[in-house]
Amino acid sequence: MRVEDLEKAGYYYNVSFEIQKGECVGLFGSAGSGKSEIIKTLAGLMSYDKGLVVMNGQKLRPTEGPYTRLRKGIGYFSGETGKELCLHWSIAKNISLLNMEKVLRFGRLIISKVREAALGENCMKALNIRAPSVHTLCYSLSGGNKQKVSIAKWFERKPSLLLLENPTMGIDVGAREDIYQILLRMKKEGMAMLLVSDDPKEYATLCDKVLYIKGGHIESVWSADEYKKALGEKAKKALEV
Repeated sequence: MRVEDLEKAGYYYNVSFEIQKGECVGLFGSAGSGKSEIIKTLAGLMSYDKGLVVMNGQKLRPTEGPYTRLRKGIGYFSGETGKELCLHWSIAKNISLLNMEKVLRFGRLIISKVREAALGENCMKALNIRAPSVHTLCYSLSGGNKQKVSIAKWFERKPSLLLLENPTMGIDVGAREDIYQILLRMKKEGMAMLLVSDDPKEYATLCDKVLYIKGGHIESVWSADEYKKALGEKAKKALEV
């Protein structure tokens, strides 16, 4: 993705950056800095007033919604399982929801329960999802396992670019480490990522480059090493401004 001079009045302005295949870029800043609005804009949840966004060589329109962006290879993970999952559906059905082409048969008219279950079982194994079976309803899972099912949809979908907003929000340390490992695996396999998080350490774990957002614009660009050095001082202070 290439972003040039992106602007949304009252939220951010003159925002420019690129994300390459297999790279994770972080938007770091305090609450109200504009970082959340930028990622929501790229997801199609907000429009923008000025600027250019190019995805895989294709120019995006300011008013395109999330479904259109998804068809162009952009996925968005909000970190909120209440929004990411149909909690009264099974693990298998939640994963197949974004991957229907993998479970349909008979001229793409009927969902194959066998294919759906196999898809769910593969994801449960890959992401270490702990549940009695793929038919377990998601509302009965622990917070960490709900989050893993949410990530599993994108693990199977494999968008060119995955937008991540607080991907490990509200889960325990063990589940968090599992999610980090699967995201790093997805990145290693070529998926590009853009991260916004309220946890400074998350950037150090996932990002190759960090853009410091302040007052709606990019104030500085840090390499992964520069960010890690700043983490104990400048980065922590930035969240308090």
